[in-house]
Amino acid sequence: MLYRFCQFFNAACPRIDAKEYLWVRKVLSEKEYRLFLQQALPDRRHALDVAREIEDNSENITKIHGKTGYRNLLHAALLHDCGKSVAPLRIWQRILMVIINALPALYIQKLSSGSTILSQTITLHQQHPRQGKQLAALAGCDEQVLSLIENHHSPTTGLERILYEIDSKH
Repeated sequence: MLYRFCQFFNAACPRIDAKEYLWVRKVLSEKEYRLFLQQALPDRRHALDVAREIEDNSENITKIHGKTGYRNLLHAALLHDCGKSVAPLRIWQRILMVIINALPALYIQKLSSGSTILSQTITLHQQHPRQGKQLAALAGCDEQVLSLIENHHSPTTGLERILYEIDSKH
């Protein structure tokens, strides 16, 4: 419960200092960095939190997935929610999605039918991984990064599961 409060606080009052932007600029290419900046501030903060945890586990990740796997995971962490920039959600919609995602899939499917603001919010949230993949492809991201972004809510590989688990914590 406490971590959900922290998530809410970080979403409502996100802050990123200049050193963090410099770090992101070193990690990402110029086009990727511009894509990172297109994200809403709460999404950038979230992406940084996910990427920092991945960086903290770099030794283990590199040991299992190699340097390229680690690098691609780090890029994907910074860009995994970039699809949300296509149709940004308000804070109340973000909170609602956290609550809705705790429901069984059948209920989510039922809630997403129709043309209410609720169903539109669910649809936007469900589409962001695919839209993120498209934006990341335009920015010239590696194929593995594209796959990580597209599957960060439905992981099938080891790297996708790492991103999913860390994303879920933040």
